[in-house]
Amino acid sequence: MSVTPVVICGMGRSGTRNVADNIAKHPLVQIYGEIPPNIMDSFLEFFFRTNSAFLKSPFGKGWADRKNEFFFDCLNNISKEKIEFKKDGRKYVGYKSPNHERFFNKIEQCFSGEEVKPCYIYCIRDALSCWQSYKSMEWNKLDVEGFIEQYVESVNFYFSMLDKFEKRVVLFNLNEYKTCNDKEAYFKYSILRNIGMSEPDLVHFKLDEKNRNATKKFIGKDSEGLPVKEESMIAGNDKIKEINQFFGF
Repeated sequence: MSVTPVVICGMGRSGTRNVADNIAKHPLVQIYGEIPPNIMDSFLEFFFRTNSAFLKSPFGKGWADRKNEFFFDCLNNISKEKIEFKKDGRKYVGYKSPNHERFFNKIEQCFSGEEVKPCYIYCIRDALSCWQSYKSMEWNKLDVEGFIEQYVESVNFYFSMLDKFEKRVVLFNLNEYKTCNDKEAYFKYSILRNIGMSEPDLVHFKLDEKNRNATKKFIGKDSEGLPVKEESMIAGNDKIKEINQFFGF
């Protein structure tokens, strides 16, 4: 199966759904849904054991021919929203899940020895806006201290990926995307071309600016402003300051 694996990751509430929904509209791209971290952990352990057992068996050649197809089929089946069809002629297959940058080393192991390596689309937005959106979500269990810790950890994983395989890490900066004049061109030339898509293939991409994961979709209104104390804690954090400077927030 000669396709490029794609992992859409990054801090939650930073555009992962926007990226997944839009690039999945391209006929060459298939993106599966979100996978809870504990499920992904269990799956990767199972996949490593299965792969190791096959490689030691007389059936290793047959397994090698279908291993990647099996990997992606499993991702589809364990995601929250299973897709019932496979696109013909797809060249990019993957999934989206916030905070799955933590799995990049394990995902790399899944494709060790493979000719085609995974691409990672890392999504980010400024910490204040990110926390404001997090706080509005009914499912949020973080306090501001926990959020800062998780946000910084997520960015550190991004830097680790960048350090190990820069050419396969693509950045989606939600702040930058929101202010750009041509959002379709942003997706074509900042995302799709950077995962390896050719210029003729870019013609087949059309942007849908509707974001089904927007805060307003969940709570029926825009998120409220932050208390002064929380805003100060985030804005005054030394690591957040470094991140803001690096990304231009």
